[in-house]
Amino acid sequence: MARRGFLLKLLVPLATCVSCVILFEIAGRYLIEPDATAYGTLFGRRLPPFAIIPRETPPPTDREAWFDDLVVDGQRITRGDLGGYQRFDPVLGFTNEIDRRSVNGWWQSNNVGARLRRPLTRDVAEGVTRALVLGDSFAHGSRVRQEDAWPNILDARDDHLEVVNLGVDGYGMGQAYLLYRRLRERLEHQLVVLMFVPKADLWRDINTLRELHHDWKLYQVLPRFVLENDELRFIPPLYDNPNDLNQQNRPRVSEELRIHLHKYDRFYSRQCTTIGGQSNIQLYLNLALKCIITSGSND
Repeated sequence: MARRGFLLKLLVPLATCVSCVILFEIAGRYLIEPDATAYGTLFGRRLPPFAIIPRETPPPTDREAWFDDLVVDGQRITRGDLGGYQRFDPVLGFTNEIDRRSVNGWWQSNNVGARLRRPLTRDVAEGVTRALVLGDSFAHGSRVRQEDAWPNILDARDDHLEVVNLGVDGYGMGQAYLLYRRLRERLEHQLVVLMFVPKADLWRDINTLRELHHDWKLYQVLPRFVLENDELRFIPPLYDNPNDLNQQNRPRVSEELRIHLHKYDRFYSRQCTTIGGQSNIQLYLNLALKCIITSGSND
């Protein structure tokens, strides 16, 4: 009798646990929606494990597609109206397309990829101060009309001040600095503004594959900088072709990509809190300081 009582006491909680697992599995099958980059999504939240490489090559984003049924002043606002048009770049990862206009004209780029409706020449007109604005979506003025972006407002306000909006939607500080290095000799200028929003942006400068932190569906290994002996060292993108990430990492992630992410992506190797023996804050300050120094040497 004692043995039978013991077995009953053991079986009851065991049966309860098994029943809960079965009910949870049934509920999960109905509530969890499939996701190509994760185990699934539950109430809009992606569930681990996450796929670094999607099971299928995602189609390119249609920038001329209507965005979430958004209508402003009778116009169907497109993705390109809100975020502009970007293209692959082997050094920057991606950058604004040149001489491109969105469907409704909310976004337009010029001959250097700046968000301006007029082309730029190298030289600045006499009596005019030219300021280059670089940075993320907040510098770029994403989600608003071109003339409502703050750099463009400043540009229109004073005939003696030319403000060039070189912000790119999704950029980190490192990418903004790389873009500045590319254009600093092409565009005479007197001022440089490097804009970033700490809460929104700083993670991008310790990350190379955006999908490890946010579901961007970009699928590119992006450039970054690391600190070595108090000097910035450039880490270029791992692949020269935008399709190489998918082609070289199926059906399994390559050892080359694993090593790269382990060394340079904070969100792949979570135990790594510093890069090259330096704190992440030092990296951000060095990027900002480097931009200031190189700007001064251009005057």
